Amino acid sequence: MTRPRTTSTAFTACAILALWALTAGICLFYLTSPGLLFGRANDFVVEAYPALHQLALAHVGAFLTASPGYVGSLILRAPFALIALAFHADWQVTYLATALPCVAAAPLLATWLVRVLELPTEAFWGRVSPLGLLLVINPTFIYCIVLGHPEDVFVAALAIAGVVQAARDRWLPAMLLVGLAAVSKSWALVAVPVAICVLPQRRLRATVTVSMLIAAVDGPLILLRSGGVQSLGAGTGQIFHFSQLWAWFGPTSWVSVHAHELIVLTAAACALLWRQRHPVPRQGANAIRDALTLLSLVFLLRAAMDPWDNIYYQLPFLMAVYAIEIGRPPRLSVVSTLLLVAVTVPLPVYGFDVRATAYAIVTLPILATVIRALLARPAPESGRPRAVSSADHRQLQPGQTLVSPVAALPSPLPAQSGGREQTPR
Repeated sequence: MTRPRTTSTAFTACAILALWALTAGICLFYLTSPGLLFGRANDFVVEAYPALHQLALAHVGAFLTASPGYVGSLILRAPFALIALAFHADWQVTYLATALPCVAAAPLLATWLVRVLELPTEAFWGRVSPLGLLLVINPTFIYCIVLGHPEDVFVAALAIAGVVQAARDRWLPAMLLVGLAAVSKSWALVAVPVAICVLPQRRLRATVTVSMLIAAVDGPLILLRSGGVQSLGAGTGQIFHFSQLWAWFGPTSWVSVHAHELIVLTAAACALLWRQRHPVPRQGANAIRDALTLLSLVFLLRAAMDPWDNIYYQLPFLMAVYAIEIGRPPRLSVVSTLLLVAVTVPLPVYGFDVRATAYAIVTLPILATVIRALLARPAPESGRPRAVSSADHRQLQPGQTLVSPVAALPSPLPAQSGGREQTPR
């Protein structure tokens, strides 16, 4: 039993090292070479580096006010940035120091999911989980690093882990994880109603807890920053890309201006409808995969309904799909990645209408596929005796005795003479 776990750990370490090498290569070669597609600047040096520099000078107020809308993620990455800035590092090295912990979250999440789902590590896909390895060759991940947003990998991992914990009926860790994701980047708010609705119980307590957590972090920031709620990403501003479903309405239409509010409301509606259709959730790995399917739907809707739909906005959805296919051949993961990348890369040879139409042609069938998987009625789980797991032992109350479902069935054989009479329990 030691060898498969050691092998799985080795594959995880290889995935982390591969992601680190790719990130370091982008930072040290691509971002430092003038005349390329993005040259020397990305969103990190424009938005985050000046704020982190203020924090290195112990100007906390200036750091909070100068930070971009994803100030929560900067707070989490601040210790790594301060270490680099203490050695007078330039922005590329500082960016690398803050990016490496973020990209390591995906392989670590994959390893954790393999153990949570209790997958057989003797099988090939039980050891080589696609969640970490596929990011190495994923163009959305490369764009995520090039454009300066490695925190999207970390935030998506937090949201996925929180929803998985909710499906396991662990409401407090679930709310802490999705709440931390929501205060890190505002788009992760779509994971909050999903985590609440997939909880088998204690949903009211979970709602109050996550609301207090988000209010405690974002409330002071809203009061301190001049833009208020808009400064944390509530508004859409002047950014308008054509690889999204609102492209034909134009940047000044009502749905485009209020797209971010509509995204959160749509995520809440999807979660409530799913809960109404599945009042009694399934158990074990089936419950986790159902929850991840719902999360992938709201992640894809977030990207498709956002006028800012950059190519790396598809990354949370793809990570959720990768998580669903943990322990399986990543067929859907590869197909979804190739299709979404093909219609979101901003090539100048395509016109605006062509890009919008291509995106709709690809995205709508994927949305329909995910919705169909959610609407499918789960197979009943009571027809076959379930094996006793370690979780059953942990849920026993003091004084209770664990009875195997197989042992509880009536025996077809008569009781032996001189023995104790066997009666069905």
